[in-house]
Amino acid sequence: MAVFPTAPITRFLLVPSPSGSGIESSEKSPNILPLSLRLAHYPPSSLCIIPSSQQLTELLHPRLPVRLVESVSRSAILSLPLPEVTSCQIKKKGQKKLLLPGRDYPIPHSRIRPVRDTRYYLQHAREYPLVECWLHASWEQIRLTPVVVVRQQALDRVIFAYCLVDLDCLGVKDAFANADVPLSTFRRNLPKMCSDEPQPCSVELAHEIIYGAIEFAQRYGFAPHPDFRRQMVDQVLDPPDAHPRTHNIQFGRDGKPFFVSGPYDSEVTINRVIQTLRRTAGEGNFQCLIRLSDVDLDFGE
Repeated sequence: MAVFPTAPITRFLLVPSPSGSGIESSEKSPNILPLSLRLAHYPPSSLCIIPSSQQLTELLHPRLPVRLVESVSRSAILSLPLPEVTSCQIKKKGQKKLLLPGRDYPIPHSRIRPVRDTRYYLQHAREYPLVECWLHASWEQIRLTPVVVVRQQALDRVIFAYCLVDLDCLGVKDAFANADVPLSTFRRNLPKMCSDEPQPCSVELAHEIIYGAIEFAQRYGFAPHPDFRRQMVDQVLDPPDAHPRTHNIQFGRDGKPFFVSGPYDSEVTINRVIQTLRRTAGEGNFQCLIRLSDVDLDFGE
């Protein structure tokens, strides 16, 4: 145990002792940590310091065991191993700064990076403004068109949703979405997404094509592609009733489903579509265009 006189000893510092048991003294030094900071880094059972009652709460950790003694030599001081001080290289100015262990330091603003989680941006996509929409230039003739809806995430980054829309039968055949995409990357890939013939369109037209095709397909038992919700494409789009509709877009042929098989449709897929149309629309109420040389169809009895 080490003891101090009753006078305030706020300027005395702990000095390391090679043996760990000796008693040494030291006056204030600008190169040594203050007593209150050093004591905070030792467990309560390792210290027994006796300053004046006036300075007790300012110097010592609240849990330290302390007793007050009235008379003792001023040079007496408990010696303890000095806590290590870590150094951190600050890149901004190229200087080394001493950091005390166990202290909370603010993070420089230059080191704070914005959130770069794609899922987060897709979940909150509707908080960002719609800036443009694209589709195939001949969408009314080919009846199978990509529709791309773009939101501005930042000055040089976008969130976009892609839907491959079949206006005559299946609705949304494919879909995906992405966020935190550099604007230059999106511009470079846009022609590929629109079969090299991208054409800008209004936000209202893009939503009417997508939701109108989905509603038409659902009447005959066809749901949107699973990725429409799994990849949160529906979160990038506005809700179905957010924009007025012109009702001038024709879905189906003469009001009936018209199925055209694609180059990647398997025999199982084609037969499943035909059987679904047979069940929902009824015989004679739908049309099909299929390459017979590629598949062995089963139309049933």
